[in-house]
Amino acid sequence: MKGFNQYLESQKDVQSIISGIEGNLKEQLVAGLSGSARSMLVSALEAATKRPILLVTYQLVQAQQLYDDLTVLVDEDRVHLYPVNELIASDIAISSPELKSQ
Repeated sequence: MKGFNQYLESQKDVQSIISGIEGNLKEQLVAGLSGSARSMLVSALEAATKRPILLVTYQLVQAQQLYDDLTVLVDEDRVHLYPVNELIASDIAISSPELKSQ
């Protein structure tokens, strides 16, 4: 995997992203990637910068697939999944007597 990460890091577009991150830009937006391509880019960026990366998806299923891909490419202890929709529903259920009774 290191060979592929090194190949990605040598690409001009990826170098631009890495230099933006290292130049202390507050945020970087990369659009147009999906599936394994996104996971591979994140893996290469994490290896190059050694900084935390926040990925936001619009569906829990998409987040779970991304999490599964990244745990193969990056150390599992460096990847976390925050299932916000499920947590919000459970918080509401705990605080709402009507939902508790259902």
